[in-house]
Amino acid sequence: MSHPLTDRVRLSSTSAIPWLTLGLYNIADGSAVEEAVETALELGYRSFDNATLYGNEQGVGRALARSGVAREELFLTSKVWNGEQGYQETRDAVFRCLDRLQVDYLELYLLHWPVPGKFTDSWRALEELHEDGTLKAIGVSNFTIKNLDTLLDQSHIAPAVNQVELHPHFGQFELADYLEAQGIRLAAWSPLKHGKVLRDPLLLSLATKHGKSPAQIVLRWLFQRGVLAVVKAATPEHIRRNSEIGDFELSETELQSIHSLDQGDRIGPDPALVDYSSDDEFIRIFQGWEAPEVAIA
Repeated sequence: MSHPLTDRVRLSSTSAIPWLTLGLYNIADGSAVEEAVETALELGYRSFDNATLYGNEQGVGRALARSGVAREELFLTSKVWNGEQGYQETRDAVFRCLDRLQVDYLELYLLHWPVPGKFTDSWRALEELHEDGTLKAIGVSNFTIKNLDTLLDQSHIAPAVNQVELHPHFGQFELADYLEAQGIRLAAWSPLKHGKVLRDPLLLSLATKHGKSPAQIVLRWLFQRGVLAVVKAATPEHIRRNSEIGDFELSETELQSIHSLDQGDRIGPDPALVDYSSDDEFIRIFQGWEAPEVAIA
């Protein structure tokens, strides 16, 4: 049976991502993030999702450098923040990121948000860095269909990935259909909705039936949908259990029942409505938007 840590999905000729990625948002730089990365590596994780905004890339770089894991085994993702967007600003941001992570290239680099008037120039910078091998694959995060239409109309390279909020209460089915038609991979951030889906009676029932936790049911649902998962966890137990979804399957009826939980209910900002004019204000929104680790036992 397929395994979420070893199965890889091809993104480009030089980049293939494991299905399950450890998300590093809201893990403090220093010992906290270093221990999370070290634990994940010991458990078989090779894919790590970061961003300028998270402020912990230096700790991640230190943990990776002393891990002894070969660079070619790793899959590293990062994202350019809104205040760094623009053509030259984005180029500069990429090289700052490489310095923090102590690497020469990244497997995947994303535009974190679709900043109006800037994201097409930022994308041009990423296209150039992809062509010279600095970025093995390039993509976007939090882009709507309208944003993607604009980008695709003005780009030479289509995004490999669109990483968006996605969980049973916000299934993103219309976006998923659009991305499939365009050959763009869909990735989910906050797939457990900060734990708010884990008390759902349906998920609890399915968890009991399969001898799994509700979180593992949600992650298996994503796996069978073909949606890449970016899951934040910091303790060894949570990091381990998030990967233990390769030994069971959900039936088509069970998948459809989880689909039916969709309420169109976001927990993060709506990219079509947020105010991009003040980077400080946008950062303030994120600082008040907690992404706590979720107990999945």
